[in-house]
Amino acid sequence: MKKLIYAMLPLIMAVSVGSCLSSGSDMQETPQLRISAIRNNADTLKIYPTTEASAFLMDTVETGDSILFFTVMYSGQQNLLTGFNFDFDAEIADIHFKNTEKLDSIFSPQSDYRKGIFIVDMPANYIWLPVIYIPKSPSTNTTVSFTVKSDSKFSPSTILLKTPIKAKSEEEE
Repeated sequence: MKKLIYAMLPLIMAVSVGSCLSSGSDMQETPQLRISAIRNNADTLKIYPTTEASAFLMDTVETGDSILFFTVMYSGQQNLLTGFNFDFDAEIADIHFKNTEKLDSIFSPQSDYRKGIFIVDMPANYIWLPVIYIPKSPSTNTTVSFTVKSDSKFSPSTILLKTPIKAKSEEEE
């Protein structure tokens, strides 16, 4: 009996390993998004969780501040990124980018950077994108939405950032 078990052991191991390998190739992940923010190249802005799923509250900023969002997008090892949207109210804020030539090498010509629409033109599962956000008008309920898209069945993934904006104080002007 022991000889039979030992004889069958390599066959059992081969079947087990084969099923693990084949199921791993079908594994899909939700695209991930990480954000940090710096105000006026000096202050790190704190971002707090809220009771809403995937929604966060950022420290209050002032009109005219330059907020640099470091945005990291990751689609997992089995999937590729297909796009990224940065939704904001253009009446209340504006966005800028430091180096649009590098953006052009990553994103397709159908992208519209000014509107926050980025379509990935090359195969990638990781992209780091700095976005400069400049509040123009005070608002208590401003939101900025970051959405990353991939070819995963669990795509897209969105983070909503609530960003109170107050008027720049006169003593700072």
